[in-house]
Amino acid sequence: MLSSEGKAKRVRIERGGYPIDGPVIWAAANAFKNAGWEIGSDDAQAAICHGTGCLTTGDLPGVYLAPPIADPEFYDRLRQIKGPLLVVGSVLANSWVPAQAARIRNAEILQLFRVNEDFVVEGDLSATLDALKRISARIEALVVRL
Repeated sequence: MLSSEGKAKRVRIERGGYPIDGPVIWAAANAFKNAGWEIGSDDAQAAICHGTGCLTTGDLPGVYLAPPIADPEFYDRLRQIKGPLLVVGSVLANSWVPAQAARIRNAEILQLFRVNEDFVVEGDLSATLDALKRISARIEALVVRL
């Protein structure tokens, strides 16, 4: 996919200590690649970030997985992003504050109940795969809007 300047669109991945091959990050990257985006940090127009990796990417539209929105400074940065956002969090995560998430403009919020910060339902592979499918579908819809 090309930007308005005729360059390939790029998405930056910031993982904050989470494995780059984690299923949620892989699914997000795959959704962008399937839409014709390149993975790269130079001149990125969007972001995929997980956990504390969001702290270095809090200025781009994109996918924010388990962001530390309990941090007031980061929360304020998220609220100022222009462009569509998908903010995915788990009620089991210490960094997730549903009331704050609901006030982030331009954001679609996906709140999951049984998954941990890695988006895994411990001991239940079927539930983990169901959560991954829900997240993937929302990411694919977001990519179309970017």
